[in-house]
Amino acid sequence: RSTGGTGRFIAPVTPPAEEGHMGFRQVVETVVRSGAFDFMISGIVLLSFILIIFDADARAEYPDHDGEVIAPSMIRGGMDFCLAIFCIELCMRIFIDGRQFFHCKGNIIDL
Repeated sequence: RSTGGTGRFIAPVTPPAEEGHMGFRQVVETVVRSGAFDFMISGIVLLSFILIIFDADARAEYPDHDGEVIAPSMIRGGMDFCLAIFCIELCMRIFIDGRQFFHCKGNIIDL
């Protein structure tokens, strides 16, 4: 991503669609770059963290006789939900940024 010589990040701009209409890419970009989207993803990260704690607790408290522990279905379902949201977010960001996605350290950490 170019900083334009200012040292600050400049978000890529999608070319405008027809007059008065937003293209699909612009709609996705508007959603992903919004503060509400970042807030929602932060909440999902927190939920995932809490579910990992409950999963570890369940595995430590209720070991199976074979050493295999199956987390309660509610925890597994919640973790699967978080994973699905993370994958959708990642796909949306790759769709918007294209190859430039891989030039940002924060995105590489997300992978």
